[in-house]
Amino acid sequence: MKQFKNPKTMEETINQEQTIIEQSNELVVSQTMKSYFLKYAKWGKFLGIVSYISAVMMFILGISFFFIGALTAAYPEAFAMVFKVMMFGLMIVYGIIYVFMGKYLLNSAKQTKLGIEINSQLALEDGVNNLQKLFSLLGVLTIIGICVLILYVIVLVAAIAFFVPAF
Repeated sequence: MKQFKNPKTMEETINQEQTIIEQSNELVVSQTMKSYFLKYAKWGKFLGIVSYISAVMMFILGISFFFIGALTAAYPEAFAMVFKVMMFGLMIVYGIIYVFMGKYLLNSAKQTKLGIEINSQLALEDGVNNLQKLFSLLGVLTIIGICVLILYVIVLVAAIAFFVPAF
């Protein structure tokens, strides 16, 4: 980031940059912003790969629930089967979500890095678009999670009200 010795120099520089932006009607990406984008791309690539690895582990865990009998040996057969199917389904759904998160994150990191390295507006736009898709997915999942939490609290309160004897 630029270091200014007096406020007038900083104000003049900001005014000059603003004038350039208004005249060209385009976004100016400074060297500092480029370094931030490159750092984001490195971490985004790392987290995208971790997301894919997590998805594979969830798929393996989901499949393994069918073969683990020790967890459900003490329960009736019908309950054990329902438990296994539910856990299998949850792990597969979570794995699919992680695949999409990893895909969007890796694509975003790749395109952002490419856009900065070759100075391509289109690649940078594509990178930011993939990042927007990731945040949209996370936003929808957050809303779903909040709704499930509220439903859980309602069911819990109803169960307490109906099944716990009054004092």
